Amino acid sequence: MTDKYLTALGEYVISKGLNIYEIATVTGDNPPEFIRIKSPNWCNDIYSITKVFTTTAVMMCCEREILTVNDRVCDILADELPEAGMDPRWQDVTVHMALKHRAGLPGGHLDADTRDARTFTTDWLRYLFKTPLEYTPGTSEGYSDGAFYLLARIVEKVAGEDINRFLWHELFYPLKFQEVAWQKDPQGHPNGGSGMFMQASDVAKLGAIYKNGGVYQGRRYLTRESVDTVLGRGYELHVRDRESGIYGKGGMLGQNLIILPKADRVVAYTGCGDNGAASDWIMKHQEF
Repeated sequence: MTDKYLTALGEYVISKGLNIYEIATVTGDNPPEFIRIKSPNWCNDIYSITKVFTTTAVMMCCEREILTVNDRVCDILADELPEAGMDPRWQDVTVHMALKHRAGLPGGHLDADTRDARTFTTDWLRYLFKTPLEYTPGTSEGYSDGAFYLLARIVEKVAGEDINRFLWHELFYPLKFQEVAWQKDPQGHPNGGSGMFMQASDVAKLGAIYKNGGVYQGRRYLTRESVDTVLGRGYELHVRDRESGIYGKGGMLGQNLIILPKADRVVAYTGCGDNGAASDWIMKHQEF
């Protein structure tokens, strides 16, 4: 039986005619519940919520002591650097800077969702490294998918397998994800900044891990320290209301992952063109 909160949210979405496909909730440590309002696809693009999955993979690598957030990008990917034409300031970029969009890249860089991906050539990493940095790394912020494509390649380098394969055995399979597809570059490397397709109920499971301090349904996926690092430093999961402690991550065209700690609830939804009305309702109705 669908819980009253999810039913009420669904009724609100329908009454407002919001273009939302699917809504899922996780309450406490329970399995997700979901409703499909209008779902043209079994899975839908979650766009920039993808970055939370990439962040999670980075933290898992840090826990395994094969990576730290203070490592320099050029040290990790030394074998991948172009021989010439590279901004020397790349040598100062760290994993932490990439996680905070402070690597110096122009805002919106490597956005395969809105630009012709052929612009990036067949070698996205080489294209990225030959991009002139817009500012000195660490001094300012420029939100881009490029920083997270870079992080996905870093995970691949240190883990010895691409980030999609890594997350399948570390996260997706044990969490019983129904289905996952991931946009890849011409060489087959997943785009860590966007392009993941999945069900809202599986997105909600990731939110539950963070809400529960790294644990979901009896299994630990992240240490408490990793969760605190992600939330404390704002690695993609950002506070939306400081007083109530609500935090989350949105994606293009109105995708949302919203974590409500006081209500012990996670809400995730997919759609196309949501104007923010659904997230406003969620923010105002923590308890139901």
